Amino acid sequence: MLREKGFVLMDPWLEEEKKNTKNLLKSTRKEVLNVSNRNLELIRKSDIILANLNGADQDSGTSAEIGYAYALGKTIIGYRTDFRYHNDLFNGVNAQVYTIIYRSGGKIFSNIEEAIKFVEKLKVKPHLR
Repeated sequence: MLREKGFVLMDPWLEEEKKNTKNLLKSTRKEVLNVSNRNLELIRKSDIILANLNGADQDSGTSAEIGYAYALGKTIIGYRTDFRYHNDLFNGVNAQVYTIIYRSGGKIFSNIEEAIKFVEKLKVKPHLR
């Protein structure tokens, strides 16, 4: 949906899949670290971060990305469609992740469509490739 609106989505794993047809689960340590380093670079280049917060608890990698993006001053938007809640106070989102997202100027949404509408309201210019 974001691509249709002119936004460029950056995902280091998808970029790796385009370059490399082998199964990423069989990747070497060096290859995985290359993807991780590319991920940090993409976060630095991004205007905003859209984070998938699904799961019984947020993925540790996603949580690390959220913290890194916050340290860089990025706006972070989260979405959680998962019905499992481990903490009623924050609708299943870790309190620290929740705090960082809101302090970044972002919000957490219960569906991707609402999250995209919020992204559009930020009036961030889409990246062009």
